[in-house]
Amino acid sequence: MELLGLDNSFAEAFGEAIAKNNTIEKVNIDSNAITGVGVKALFAGLGKNSSIEDFQVRHQHRVMSTLDEESLPELLESNTSILKLGVDVRSQLVKMRLDKIINANRDRLRKLRLDAILG
Repeated sequence: MELLGLDNSFAEAFGEAIAKNNTIEKVNIDSNAITGVGVKALFAGLGKNSSIEDFQVRHQHRVMSTLDEESLPELLESNTSILKLGVDVRSQLVKMRLDKIINANRDRLRKLRLDAILG
């Protein structure tokens, strides 16, 4: 869903939809017109989702505010499925916190695979 001119109203509705959907595994909504409000709505839905492994929301036409960026890791904390995340944030602290969540999910999956092999 790239370059479709999707905006915050779409992001809010899609955020609600992905919170309830457990079949979608990959979402790419790069290069649209979603602002920080919309990205936060998407992350709120993603935090409740248990199937999406790859989520891309980069290259939006407007830059997110610092306050919006700082709220993203908290919204994503409860997600255990996300393994790849593409979002434009300027804050190194926010990037590190998001990477920590993704790495924890990868470690959890690695342990599950190892447990399955070892029985």
